[in-house]
Amino acid sequence: GSASAMLAKVYLYMQDYANAQKEAEKVINSGEFSLLPTYENLFQTAFNNNKESILAMQWISNGGYDYGNSIQASWAYNSTITGTGDGYGVFGPSIDLQNAFAAEGGDTTRRHATIMMPGSFYPDLDAASGGYRFPVNASAQNQNAAAKKYVVGTPADNGGKSAAQAAGNNTYIMRYSDVLLIEAEAILGQEAGVQPGTGIPLTASN
Repeated sequence: GSASAMLAKVYLYMQDYANAQKEAEKVINSGEFSLLPTYENLFQTAFNNNKESILAMQWISNGGYDYGNSIQASWAYNSTITGTGDGYGVFGPSIDLQNAFAAEGGDTTRRHATIMMPGSFYPDLDAASGGYRFPVNASAQNQNAAAKKYVVGTPADNGGKSAAQAAGNNTYIMRYSDVLLIEAEAILGQEAGVQPGTGIPLTASN
């Protein structure tokens, strides 16, 4: 299933839409994978290797400094979130990204799990202290927001599976949702009449 999913993505980039659809449908029809019902669970350590995960980087959480997933160390807004002294807020969600969530009818479910906005509350972070609320005047990289996706909290929030520069949450390479989108794009590509691997309309002379 993982191989077919990755092959479907390769075919899609080649604009070989028929084969992209074929490989994507192998994955879909296998029943091996499915969407995770709660979006925010996708990026929590307790849900590593869930039914939506097709291929993911597996991190060591107890191997010491920088042996695990270091995304949280860079993206988390501060050390209150990580509990391990890091959390540098080097990534600030762009205003365009924030506006894109707002444009989709106010997609608060995915936005809340992806971007911390001023005043947002997260019971899964710093849970021992009752949760974490992103300050109303906080701003990572002058974007008036901060990253939540791949930010998983303190070692206590993760059953001990995190440390400085070394969280234990997986990094996705491919999710089942990606395969569904690949199939949809492959179908649209064929309906648009494009020659596989060329981007040239089928009606064009050779």
